[in-house]
Amino acid sequence: MKSKITLLAILLMLQFDLIIAQPYQVYAPKYSIMAGAYNHDLLLQLYTESNNVRIFYTTDSSTPDTTSNLYTLPILISGDETIFRIKAVTIDSANQYSSITSSYYRIDYSYDTTVFLTNLSIIDYQNYLTGHWIGSIVNPWTPPYNVDLTVQIDGHYSSHAISCYKYFNGSEVCYPTAFYYGTDNDYPDKKITVLNVNYLGIANGDMLIRYDNFSTTNDELRTIKFYNSGNVFKLEQWHFGTYGPLEYIFTRIDSMILTGLKPNVENRISLYPNPVKDKMTIEINDNNGFIKIEIRDIFGTLKLSEINKNNQDCINVSSLPNGIYFLSITNNSGNQYNTRFIKTE
Repeated sequence: MKSKITLLAILLMLQFDLIIAQPYQVYAPKYSIMAGAYNHDLLLQLYTESNNVRIFYTTDSSTPDTTSNLYTLPILISGDETIFRIKAVTIDSANQYSSITSSYYRIDYSYDTTVFLTNLSIIDYQNYLTGHWIGSIVNPWTPPYNVDLTVQIDGHYSSHAISCYKYFNGSEVCYPTAFYYGTDNDYPDKKITVLNVNYLGIANGDMLIRYDNFSTTNDELRTIKFYNSGNVFKLEQWHFGTYGPLEYIFTRIDSMILTGLKPNVENRISLYPNPVKDKMTIEINDNNGFIKIEIRDIFGTLKLSEINKNNQDCINVSSLPNGIYFLSITNNSGNQYNTRFIKTE
């Protein structure tokens, strides 16, 4: 009887929500294609549920306003290695602004959506998670929306939604966090942890979430998989291990390891030791030698740069904080090779 009364109360509240007139608001722009990596060209459309409004957008990370590009026709995103980031806002005739939303697209014709990495250890998974990601969420309860995630080397993370959706009662929802539940505050205990890797090479883990009332919970993360040389990953979130799946797919936006850069697929670069504490030897199997070495952090910031005329060099990285770094080598012919290493104490 108690469960029936509770259900009736919930239904009455939902009906009451539907009856109440929602205050006027300008609905934010939405995207016909969710953020992510694609192996084909795209024709992107922007739209909004508001009438008699205009949508303005930028593609240089600046804040859109009435001086920005006016959306009138679908936007073609084409060409291998193309990267396209967009911010958009809806503005009505009274100059009222909606929330600003954004999306990110990377075209990589070589991206095979069916092949994921299967030879990763728990440590490899944790290291691969490190970085800045943009993606989308699909779940049983809401329309899909875009999300942004940054994971540190120790698993601590921050996240937020970067697009909105219209709730059933007419209000617009823009979550403060990528992970559906919880908040985006950078509490020191918010952490993603990889717990195990099964015989298929698929990882599972958990994620500590903190709520607005400062309580916490650990949600299960299932079927963590990396694709596209580690530049795309997918996972399922299960709230309390029961409610789900909340399906996420993220694309890495760290500038130094996009597949548009020539990867070290021919084993032309040797780094040792790796992980490294102080001095690291770099060798390149290339008759042209190398003339420039650059080391960047996960955000693309240049940390070290060196000029060398030989096929081998020893570089001191002891001044770098612990973490994952990306090393690029340019040879005398102008070809660039890229790899990564881990700096430890």
